[in-house]
Amino acid sequence: MRNNQKRICLLVVGCVLLLSSCSDTPKNSSQTRPENTPEQTKKDKKTEENLAYMNGERWKRSERIDQMDGQVTPYLSIVAAGTREMNGTNPQFFAILCTPKPKVFFTTGPVESGDVRIKFDEAPPLREKWGSSRDMLYPQYSAAVFVKKLLTAQTFKLEFTPRGEVPVIRTYKVSNLKDLLSAEPSCKI
Repeated sequence: MRNNQKRICLLVVGCVLLLSSCSDTPKNSSQTRPENTPEQTKKDKKTEENLAYMNGERWKRSERIDQMDGQVTPYLSIVAAGTREMNGTNPQFFAILCTPKPKVFFTTGPVESGDVRIKFDEAPPLREKWGSSRDMLYPQYSAAVFVKKLLTAQTFKLEFTPRGEVPVIRTYKVSNLKDLLSAEPSCKI
């Protein structure tokens, strides 16, 4: 009986010592976490920007390089809010190519037809017939006309029907598009 009490006492003392060595508080200043380096801060900011882009909260500027002549074409894109799967794949995005004649397209996956409904902010939805190509939809009228409508909006909604499914609505936040386009000299809209 006494032997068991000694074992229990030793076990309790061992646990207390073990727990006290695992505390969060540093014992001295050499154990404190170092300040972020400028490189780490830049990396954290880039990660934050990418997450905002993938969550449909931020536009992203990218460049497409022509394989034949090396011509660089800048484009702006944004992911539809709520379309990224958990593993980060298959976002549905909207892009504006800044070529001499701007182009606009939405990646959607295969669709039933080009019959869509669009909505700017709280305006009533409009039915339109859009062009489709493989996994994309695009307005059949001037991209510049379409983008000018976007410049006055905060949100844009696109309703389309994926092949073999029911119609879906994708929402895009377009509030900061005007600033991005004005900073891009090759986007003449």
